[in-house]
Amino acid sequence: MFLRQIGVQVTHAAEVVSARNATVDKAKTLDIRPPAIVLTIERTYYADARPVETADIVIPVDHYQVLYGTSIWDEPTAE
Repeated sequence: MFLRQIGVQVTHAAEVVSARNATVDKAKTLDIRPPAIVLTIERTYYADARPVETADIVIPVDHYQVLYGTSIWDEPTAE
């Protein structure tokens, strides 16, 4: 990841997921008809408590599916 190359260690991400009607401009960009429903994802990457990057993602719900996965693990501690 680019952030690691500049010395930023991303520790976690948070997402806000919602749905809404596409605006006329967004519908034109996505080649869909307004008022089609789009899924919106606001994803923020963090380095500990500091937000370091945010992505705003807009997906037409009738064109795509979104698949989520998570990895839950703790780094081993030295004993």
